[in-house]
This record gives sequence, C-alpha cells and structure tokens, in this order.
Amino acid sequence: MRGSLAVTLGLAFVATATAWTPAGGAPPPPSPQGAPAATIAVGQGCADEEREAALRTVRRQAAALAARDFAEAMTFTSDRLRARIDLGQFAQVMTFDYGFLTRGAQLTPLRCQVRAPGSIFLEVDCQPGAVVVYHLVAERGGWFVETARTTRVGSVRRAITT
Repeated sequence: MRGSLAVTLGLAFVATATAWTPAGGAPPPPSPQGAPAATIAVGQGCADEEREAALRTVRRQAAALAARDFAEAMTFTSDRLRARIDLGQFAQVMTFDYGFLTRGAQLTPLRCQVRAPGSIFLEVDCQPGAVVVYHLVAERGGWFVETARTTRVGSVRRAITT
C-alpha cells in the first residue's frame, strides 16, 4: 500500500515536472499579501513574494509534521491531493517517505520557478539529508502542496559528478 501510494504521488509529480529553465527578464510585481499572481510568465523565477508565500506553506506543513499533527499538515495540501488520499494514507507516506520532516528538518529554499499559471515548483534543502522539490498550486487565495519529490543529497552529488 505504502509503495503504491508513493508511486502514485510520485507519478503525479513526474507528469508535471520538466527541467529547470533560467528566469528571463525582470520578475513581475508581487501580488498583494502573498496571494498567487495570475500574471507571472511561465518559465520565470518566482517573484519574491510568491516564493515567500510558498515557503511559508511548506514551513507550516513541516512544523505540523514535526509535531506529528498529520491532520494539520494535510490542510496545507491541495484539494486534488486531499481528494485522492485519506488522513491515514497521508500519515503513512509522511512517516515513511518524509520521516526527516517529522523529526524537525531545517528548511532552506534553493530555487523557485513558475511552471504554469497558478503552479510553481519550490526546491527546498531539508537538513539533514534531503532536498525536496514541492509542486504548489494556487487555491483558495494561497499556495498548497500538490506533490513533492525527495532527492537524497548524496544522489544529487553523484548525478552532478557523473
């Protein structure tokens, strides 16, 4: 069950992920109060305010996971994700596949990029041990986690050097 759910969540990420592209031109003006902007061009880096709003979502979810409050952590997921899994499945995936977050990982943003209107990817270094690429979507006036993909730091180093 755990493996098939993780594969399902991973496939949702892979279906939407493409290679990072450089940001072009000046970023658009930030949206008011961190609300997702509809005017950011696809392929550009996120505006500072967008990145901070997305990072706030990720940090709040991580804090809930560190407190092992899976119900609270699930409130930071997208409507689509919550429709596909229940709280028990979510808790199981978070415990086994993202256990470092349940132990209070320290989060540092690395990159943020717009992929489609209302869709961004936020790459976060989660110390110790992993880099997570979050796909967040604009819903209900904020950013919510649609999918996440974990990359072990050691694997990233090997991929870069080979």
